[in-house]
Amino acid sequence: MEVRTDAGLVTLSARCAIAFGHKIALASLDADQPVIKYGEEIGRARTAIHGGDWIHLHNVTCRRGHEDQE
Repeated sequence: MEVRTDAGLVTLSARCAIAFGHKIALASLDADQPVIKYGEEIGRARTAIHGGDWIHLHNVTCRRGHEDQE
């Protein structure tokens, strides 16, 4: 698939089946790097994530909405 980003056109293949409406990594991330969606940090990578990976709770830590639980 091809995706147009601020950095240009990105070509990637999904590394697994990803349901409609779920997120896909456009580039690889190291563990603890921020996961950005629409210019906002939505969490941090729990483990290394490769371009084309499914982005979801199994590989992203999110504090949004849990700030009062620290």
